[in-house]
Amino acid sequence: MAGDWVSFSRTAPVAWVSVGNWIGLASDTKKSVECCTSQVGTVVRNNFAAYYKNQKTLSKSKYRKANVRCCLSQSPKSSAPIQSDIVEVQKCITAIACDVDGTLLDSNHYLDPSLSKLIVDTMESGIVFFPATGKSRAGAMHSFGPPLSTVLGSNSMGVFLQGLLVYGQGGELIYEKTLPTETISKVVQLSSQANIPWIGYLGDRLVVEKRTQLTDSLVKYHEPRPEAVNDVCDELGLKNGVQDLAFHKMLVIDESSEIIDMLRPQFETELGGSATLTQAQADMLEILPLNASKGLGVRLLLKHLEIPEAELLAIGDAENDLEMLKLAGIGVAMGNALPSVKQIADEMVASNNELGVAEAIRRFVKPKANISRT
Repeated sequence: MAGDWVSFSRTAPVAWVSVGNWIGLASDTKKSVECCTSQVGTVVRNNFAAYYKNQKTLSKSKYRKANVRCCLSQSPKSSAPIQSDIVEVQKCITAIACDVDGTLLDSNHYLDPSLSKLIVDTMESGIVFFPATGKSRAGAMHSFGPPLSTVLGSNSMGVFLQGLLVYGQGGELIYEKTLPTETISKVVQLSSQANIPWIGYLGDRLVVEKRTQLTDSLVKYHEPRPEAVNDVCDELGLKNGVQDLAFHKMLVIDESSEIIDMLRPQFETELGGSATLTQAQADMLEILPLNASKGLGVRLLLKHLEIPEAELLAIGDAENDLEMLKLAGIGVAMGNALPSVKQIADEMVASNNELGVAEAIRRFVKPKANISRT
């Protein structure tokens, strides 16, 4: 079981160190000391002895730099002068969940080859990597390109369509949720009243009432080209049109983000308690099944993989990433992230145009081969 890694160095010959729920005695603090605090009891490593107050661990604490009280004495109860040090408490990361648009891809929807190679190298070191995105699986894989797309494969593990399709380690479907028929009909009605197009996601297929330049613009996000609903229903032998289609999610789109901002309150009111609304792009409003989220999909996949949430590094930039960043051991906001995302994140890195994901991996992930568990 992995836990929190604590690294520190001091020049004093003996020092009691107190961080959160544990205290320890460093017998030779001239050396840089590293100790895994994941297990209850006593840990001895590199001349460092640590034990826990009340037999508790730091498994819920976030990555942080904290001021630490160091008493230059043989006992933590001593009244000796207190000095301050900086101690780095770092999660033992074994998995990475990464958003795609606005995070992994730059503003031109392009994955830098050096970042692609870094992710592949990280995976080959034993770290689990999976996309957590609102995109279809086909769209996500198409956006990556080699070498990452080659390593992941077309049947990639991951969280897609905002957590409505979750695929396990072997590419098998482990979770799926679709919109109720009544919600689909209501979205179609509201879109017609607002004179804006709707798009329904049917797995890796995008369905529209009719193709327009605006609906086809999703191709720039590497999504499959939308298909007219009548053509899809004819192909599938469905007679009742859109009412027969079990969309996982729907979105409405406009050239103006101001129009979407204006329409969102109306959609929230009309859809009431039958759907969850979110945005990954300012000019799109996504309608999901009630209580669905990317965060829920990530949680289900971690459970499937038997990886603790505390060992997850999650990276994102938009509203639909909030739950995912909150549950992760280390939640990282991109430099281009919304203010609401930066506010809840544990750390922030450079923007998607400045290889922020590469910065996050280098700062917070150790190759698994180098992770020692006591």
